[in-house]
Amino acid sequence: MDLANSKHSLRVLVTGANGFVGSSLCQMLQQQGHQVIGTTRTAHETQKNEYVITGELNANTNWRDVLRGVDVVVHSAARVHVLYDTVADPISEFRQINVEASANLARQAIEAGARRMIFISTIGVLGNYSLKPFCESDAPQPSNAYAVTKWEAEQKLAEIAKTSGLELVVIRPPLVYGPRVKANFYRLMDHVAKGKPLPFGRVVNQRDFVSVKNLSHLISVCLSHPKAAGELFLAADRESVSTPQLIRKLAQHFRVYPRLIPVPEILLHWGARLLQKERFYHSVCSSLQIDTAKAWQLLDWQPMQTLDEGLSETVAWYQQQTKGAP
Repeated sequence: MDLANSKHSLRVLVTGANGFVGSSLCQMLQQQGHQVIGTTRTAHETQKNEYVITGELNANTNWRDVLRGVDVVVHSAARVHVLYDTVADPISEFRQINVEASANLARQAIEAGARRMIFISTIGVLGNYSLKPFCESDAPQPSNAYAVTKWEAEQKLAEIAKTSGLELVVIRPPLVYGPRVKANFYRLMDHVAKGKPLPFGRVVNQRDFVSVKNLSHLISVCLSHPKAAGELFLAADRESVSTPQLIRKLAQHFRVYPRLIPVPEILLHWGARLLQKERFYHSVCSSLQIDTAKAWQLLDWQPMQTLDEGLSETVAWYQQQTKGAP
């Protein structure tokens, strides 16, 4: 099928379909009329029959059955940050899933006749903070195993695409938030909702985020847009905010008072170094801005919702999840 000229629904394989991004994307693509095949690694992750269980992802995963007739593969499954990693060789585990499994999927997709692959990477490939807004031409500076292996996967997939004709599209999002969000963003919401004091009142920074709905929309545009083939895109909402501004916005949606303690930033940095939490410090206190002009100019893509709309949806979901909780 010629994706550039296709006006019909596409058959799309979405890996990690029960994950935070994957589940939102599947829902959006189905609403748009596409035929979606979602995959998940283990049976306990879902009770929905439309998801195909693939088992653990590695260089030997067999994708042939689910790839039959697929036009586009969206690869969102990955090994993400692990807070307390118990494996003996974490970087090897990251490489097995994020690099080797991705390359294996690409090769089998080509054999099955898929025309395009959209790889969900991370803005962390460029670093965990920025002195000026990141853009697609910036040199990679990944600083942790997750980002390193995402960058390695990008390079390996580019090599495969170059010799095969596969149309590779890479998207690097920053922190994604929205209904079903986990990890640090969920913990921040929980602290704000419960009125816990947060020592970020004197932080001066600017950070970009992307709502899961906005990211899903960009991915959906990249399914068939002729100018997306072979390109790299950065994704973000329209509005940058400081950490104190984000906390105040969340508090406004929760209808609580934001308890921001004005701790000097130098003390926060000193404490982070002492506790070996510099990565966390940068994720909260440093700036990370993103220039999304390329996606706007090349694809005519703009975010579907504002930051406040995305936060409102996320807070409403959190409140529904915690309703009746002590």
